[in-house]
Amino acid sequence: TMTCHAVVVKDYCNMYSHFFFFFQAEDGIRDAQESRGLGDVYKRQAVDSGMMRQSRAVLLLGDNGWVTCKQHGVVYHLDVTRVMFASGNTTERKRMSQLPCQHQVVVDLYCGIGYLSIPILVSSSSAFLHACEINPDSLAALERNLTANQVQARCTIHPGDNRQHAPKGIADRVLLGLIPSSKDGWSLAVEALKPEGGWMHVHENVERGQEQRMAEQIVESMLGTSVALGYKWEIEVVHIEQVKQYSPRVDHLVYDLRACPKL
Repeated sequence: TMTCHAVVVKDYCNMYSHFFFFFQAEDGIRDAQESRGLGDVYKRQAVDSGMMRQSRAVLLLGDNGWVTCKQHGVVYHLDVTRVMFASGNTTERKRMSQLPCQHQVVVDLYCGIGYLSIPILVSSSSAFLHACEINPDSLAALERNLTANQVQARCTIHPGDNRQHAPKGIADRVLLGLIPSSKDGWSLAVEALKPEGGWMHVHENVERGQEQRMAEQIVESMLGTSVALGYKWEIEVVHIEQVKQYSPRVDHLVYDLRACPKL
Protein backbone atom coordinates (compact mmCIF):
# COMPACT_ATOMS: atom_id res chain seq x y z
CA THR A 1 0.00 0.00 0.00
CA MET A 2 0.99 3.62 -0.26
CA THR A 3 -0.28 5.99 2.38
CA CYS A 4 -0.83 9.68 1.69
CA HIS A 5 -0.76 11.89 4.79
CA ALA A 6 -1.94 15.49 4.72
CA VAL A 7 -0.09 18.16 6.67
CA VAL A 8 -1.41 21.68 7.17
CA VAL A 9 1.07 24.49 7.77
CA LYS A 10 -0.19 27.90 8.84
CA ASP A 11 1.49 30.95 7.33
CA TYR A 12 0.82 33.62 9.99
CA CYS A 13 2.35 36.40 7.90
CA ASN A 14 0.11 35.97 4.88
CA MET A 15 -2.79 34.41 6.82
CA TYR A 16 -3.44 31.40 4.64
CA SER A 17 -2.81 27.70 4.89
CA HIS A 18 -0.62 25.49 2.73
CA PHE A 19 -1.52 21.84 2.28
CA PHE A 20 1.24 19.30 2.11
CA PHE A 21 1.35 15.54 1.88
CA PHE A 22 3.92 12.82 2.13
CA PHE A 23 4.03 9.26 0.88
CA GLN A 24 4.88 6.39 3.16
CA ALA A 25 5.50 2.93 1.79
CA GLU A 26 4.09 0.44 4.31
CA ASP A 27 4.93 -2.90 2.73
CA GLY A 28 8.72 -2.66 2.77
CA ILE A 29 9.17 -2.71 -1.00
CA ARG A 30 11.20 0.49 -1.34
CA ASP A 31 14.61 -0.17 -2.81
CA ALA A 32 17.22 0.34 -0.12
CA GLN A 33 19.10 2.97 -2.14
CA GLU A 34 15.88 4.93 -2.69
CA SER A 35 14.51 4.79 0.83
CA ARG A 36 14.50 8.14 2.55
CA GLY A 37 13.06 7.18 5.91
CA LEU A 38 9.47 7.60 7.02
CA GLY A 39 8.28 9.63 4.07
CA ASP A 40 8.79 12.47 1.66
CA VAL A 41 6.95 15.77 1.89
CA TYR A 42 5.31 17.42 -1.13
CA LYS A 43 3.11 20.44 -1.62
CA ARG A 44 -0.20 19.32 -3.13
CA GLN A 45 -1.15 21.02 -6.38
CA ALA A 46 -3.96 20.48 -8.90
CA VAL A 47 -3.16 17.93 -11.62
CA ASP A 48 -2.61 19.45 -15.06
CA SER A 49 -5.84 19.11 -17.06
CA GLY A 50 -4.03 18.92 -20.40
CA MET A 51 -3.28 15.90 -22.53
CA MET A 52 -0.23 14.94 -20.45
CA ARG A 53 -2.14 14.88 -17.11
CA GLN A 54 1.09 15.82 -15.35
CA SER A 55 1.49 16.20 -11.62
CA ARG A 56 2.21 19.63 -10.19
CA ALA A 57 3.27 18.38 -6.77
CA VAL A 58 6.34 20.16 -5.42
CA LEU A 59 9.00 18.19 -3.55
CA LEU A 60 9.82 19.90 -0.25
CA LEU A 61 11.77 17.16 1.54
CA GLY A 62 13.84 14.50 -0.19
CA ASP A 63 16.15 14.37 -3.19
CA ASN A 64 13.77 13.05 -5.85
CA GLY A 65 10.09 12.36 -6.35
CA TRP A 66 10.17 8.62 -7.01
CA VAL A 67 7.98 6.48 -4.74
CA THR A 68 6.95 2.85 -4.77
CA CYS A 69 3.62 1.38 -3.76
CA LYS A 70 1.83 -1.93 -4.04
CA GLN A 71 -1.91 -2.41 -4.62
CA HIS A 72 -3.73 -5.68 -5.21
CA GLY A 73 -0.46 -7.49 -5.88
CA VAL A 74 0.80 -4.92 -8.40
CA VAL A 75 3.94 -2.83 -7.82
CA TYR A 76 3.90 0.76 -9.05
CA HIS A 77 6.88 3.11 -9.31
CA LEU A 78 6.23 6.75 -10.13
CA ASP A 79 7.69 10.20 -9.75
CA VAL A 80 4.89 12.06 -7.99
CA THR A 81 6.32 15.43 -9.05
CA ARG A 82 5.78 14.48 -12.68
CA VAL A 83 3.06 11.80 -12.81
CA MET A 84 -0.31 11.66 -11.08
CA PHE A 85 -1.56 8.67 -9.08
CA ALA A 86 -5.35 8.55 -8.77
CA SER A 87 -5.97 6.99 -5.36
CA GLY A 88 -9.72 7.14 -5.99
CA ASN A 89 -9.41 4.60 -8.81
CA THR A 90 -8.34 1.76 -6.52
CA THR A 91 -11.53 -0.24 -7.01
CA GLU A 92 -11.26 0.01 -10.79
CA ARG A 93 -7.68 -1.23 -10.75
CA LYS A 94 -8.85 -4.22 -8.73
CA ARG A 95 -11.80 -4.79 -11.08
CA MET A 96 -9.47 -4.87 -14.08
CA SER A 97 -7.43 -7.59 -12.39
CA GLN A 98 -10.59 -9.71 -12.09
CA LEU A 99 -11.58 -9.60 -15.77
CA PRO A 100 -11.35 -12.88 -17.75
CA CYS A 101 -8.43 -11.84 -19.96
CA GLN A 102 -6.53 -15.09 -20.43
CA HIS A 103 -5.25 -15.43 -24.02
CA GLN A 104 -6.56 -11.97 -24.85
CA VAL A 105 -4.86 -9.07 -26.61
CA VAL A 106 -5.49 -5.83 -24.70
CA VAL A 107 -4.98 -2.32 -26.07
CA ASP A 108 -4.72 0.46 -23.49
CA LEU A 109 -5.20 3.75 -25.32
CA TYR A 110 -4.25 5.90 -22.30
CA CYS A 111 -1.88 3.63 -20.42
CA GLY A 112 -0.12 6.12 -18.16
CA ILE A 113 2.17 4.22 -15.80
CA GLY A 114 0.11 1.06 -16.27
CA TYR A 115 -2.57 1.93 -13.72
CA LEU A 116 -5.28 -0.29 -15.25
CA SER A 117 -3.51 -2.62 -17.65
CA ILE A 118 -0.63 -3.97 -15.57
CA PRO A 119 -3.16 -5.52 -13.14
CA ILE A 120 -4.53 -7.43 -16.15
CA LEU A 121 -1.09 -8.72 -17.10
CA VAL A 122 -0.29 -9.74 -13.52
CA SER A 123 -3.56 -11.64 -13.05
CA SER A 124 -3.84 -13.12 -16.57
CA SER A 125 -0.57 -14.84 -17.38
CA SER A 126 -1.37 -15.33 -21.07
CA ALA A 127 -2.69 -11.84 -21.83
CA PHE A 128 -0.68 -9.49 -24.07
CA LEU A 129 -0.77 -5.70 -23.82
CA HIS A 130 -0.33 -2.92 -26.37
CA ALA A 131 0.27 0.23 -24.32
CA CYS A 132 -0.29 3.67 -25.85
CA GLU A 133 1.06 6.70 -23.99
CA ILE A 134 2.12 10.21 -25.01
CA ASN A 135 3.73 11.47 -21.78
CA PRO A 136 7.49 10.69 -21.59
CA ASP A 137 7.43 10.78 -17.79
CA SER A 138 4.61 8.22 -17.70
CA LEU A 139 6.47 6.08 -20.22
CA ALA A 140 9.55 6.02 -17.99
CA ALA A 141 7.44 4.81 -15.06
CA LEU A 142 5.55 2.34 -17.26
CA GLU A 143 8.75 0.64 -18.40
CA ARG A 144 9.93 0.42 -14.82
CA ASN A 145 6.59 -1.01 -13.66
CA LEU A 146 6.45 -3.65 -16.38
CA THR A 147 9.87 -4.86 -15.26
CA ALA A 148 9.03 -4.66 -11.55
CA ASN A 149 6.02 -6.92 -12.12
CA GLN A 150 7.94 -9.23 -14.49
CA VAL A 151 5.49 -8.76 -17.36
CA GLN A 152 7.66 -6.75 -19.75
CA ALA A 153 7.83 -9.66 -22.23
CA ARG A 154 4.06 -9.44 -22.72
CA CYS A 155 3.84 -5.78 -23.63
CA THR A 156 4.54 -3.64 -26.68
CA ILE A 157 4.71 0.10 -25.99
CA HIS A 158 3.43 2.55 -28.60
CA PRO A 159 4.84 5.97 -27.59
CA GLY A 160 3.37 9.20 -28.89
CA ASP A 161 -0.06 10.33 -30.02
CA ASN A 162 -2.45 7.36 -30.08
CA ARG A 163 -4.28 8.91 -33.03
CA GLN A 164 -1.18 8.11 -35.06
CA HIS A 165 0.26 5.06 -33.33
CA ALA A 166 -2.60 3.01 -31.85
CA PRO A 167 -2.73 -0.52 -33.28
CA LYS A 168 -5.69 -1.57 -35.42
CA GLY A 169 -7.64 -4.79 -35.80
CA ILE A 170 -5.83 -6.80 -33.11
CA ALA A 171 -7.61 -6.33 -29.76
CA ASP A 172 -10.00 -8.50 -27.79
CA ARG A 173 -10.32 -5.70 -25.23
CA VAL A 174 -9.65 -1.95 -25.24
CA LEU A 175 -9.20 0.34 -22.22
CA LEU A 176 -10.02 4.05 -22.44
CA GLY A 177 -9.01 5.27 -18.99
CA LEU A 178 -9.02 9.02 -19.54
CA ILE A 179 -11.19 11.58 -17.76
CA PRO A 180 -12.92 13.97 -17.87
CA SER A 181 -13.63 12.34 -21.25
CA SER A 182 -12.15 9.64 -23.46
CA LYS A 183 -14.31 10.71 -26.41
CA ASP A 184 -11.32 11.30 -28.68
CA GLY A 185 -10.51 7.61 -28.30
CA TRP A 186 -13.94 6.13 -29.07
CA SER A 187 -13.28 5.63 -32.77
CA LEU A 188 -9.73 4.44 -32.04
CA ALA A 189 -11.14 1.77 -29.74
CA VAL A 190 -13.43 0.41 -32.45
CA GLU A 191 -10.55 0.43 -34.94
CA ALA A 192 -8.35 -1.45 -32.45
CA LEU A 193 -10.79 -4.34 -32.02
CA LYS A 194 -10.59 -7.49 -34.08
CA PRO A 195 -13.15 -7.78 -36.91
CA GLU A 196 -15.14 -10.19 -34.74
CA GLY A 197 -15.49 -7.52 -32.06
CA GLY A 198 -14.65 -7.54 -28.37
CA TRP A 199 -14.89 -5.42 -25.22
CA MET A 200 -14.34 -1.71 -24.59
CA HIS A 201 -14.11 -0.04 -21.18
CA VAL A 202 -14.92 3.65 -21.62
CA HIS A 203 -14.22 6.17 -18.83
CA GLU A 204 -16.32 9.33 -18.66
CA ASN A 205 -17.23 11.99 -16.14
CA VAL A 206 -21.03 12.11 -16.25
CA GLU A 207 -23.50 14.46 -14.60
CA ARG A 208 -25.97 12.58 -12.44
CA GLY A 209 -29.17 11.82 -14.30
CA GLN A 210 -27.34 11.74 -17.65
CA GLU A 211 -25.95 8.21 -17.38
CA GLN A 212 -28.28 6.68 -19.97
CA ARG A 213 -27.87 9.57 -22.38
CA MET A 214 -24.10 9.15 -22.25
CA ALA A 215 -24.48 5.42 -22.90
CA GLU A 216 -26.55 6.16 -25.98
CA GLN A 217 -23.99 8.68 -27.24
CA ILE A 218 -21.14 6.21 -26.88
CA VAL A 219 -23.02 3.40 -28.64
CA GLU A 220 -24.19 5.66 -31.47
CA SER A 221 -20.69 6.98 -32.07
CA MET A 222 -19.05 3.57 -32.00
CA LEU A 223 -21.68 2.03 -34.27
CA GLY A 224 -20.96 4.81 -36.76
CA THR A 225 -17.27 3.97 -36.75
CA SER A 226 -17.96 0.24 -37.11
CA VAL A 227 -20.19 0.86 -40.14
CA ALA A 228 -17.48 3.00 -41.73
CA LEU A 229 -15.08 0.08 -41.28
CA GLY A 230 -17.50 -2.27 -42.98
CA TYR A 231 -18.43 -4.18 -39.82
CA LYS A 232 -21.97 -5.36 -39.17
CA TRP A 233 -21.84 -5.21 -35.41
CA GLU A 234 -24.14 -4.93 -32.49
CA ILE A 235 -22.73 -2.79 -29.67
CA GLU A 236 -24.33 -2.77 -26.24
CA VAL A 237 -23.57 -1.39 -22.82
CA VAL A 238 -23.36 -4.44 -20.56
CA HIS A 239 -22.44 -2.70 -17.31
CA ILE A 240 -21.87 0.78 -15.88
CA GLU A 241 -19.33 0.96 -13.06
CA GLN A 242 -19.24 3.92 -10.68
CA VAL A 243 -15.60 4.50 -9.82
CA LYS A 244 -15.90 7.60 -7.65
CA GLN A 245 -17.60 10.92 -7.17
CA TYR A 246 -15.66 13.47 -9.21
CA SER A 247 -17.54 16.55 -8.00
CA PRO A 248 -20.81 17.15 -6.15
CA ARG A 249 -22.99 16.35 -9.19
CA VAL A 250 -20.56 14.47 -11.44
CA ASP A 251 -19.45 10.84 -11.21
CA HIS A 252 -16.50 9.07 -12.79
CA LEU A 253 -18.12 6.13 -14.60
CA VAL A 254 -16.84 3.25 -16.70
CA TYR A 255 -19.07 1.91 -19.46
CA ASP A 256 -18.37 -1.73 -20.31
CA LEU A 257 -19.38 -2.28 -23.93
CA ARG A 258 -19.46 -5.48 -25.97
CA ALA A 259 -19.27 -5.46 -29.76
CA CYS A 260 -20.13 -8.57 -31.74
CA PRO A 261 -21.35 -9.44 -35.26
CA LYS A 262 -25.09 -9.28 -35.86
CA LEU A 263 -26.72 -12.69 -36.01
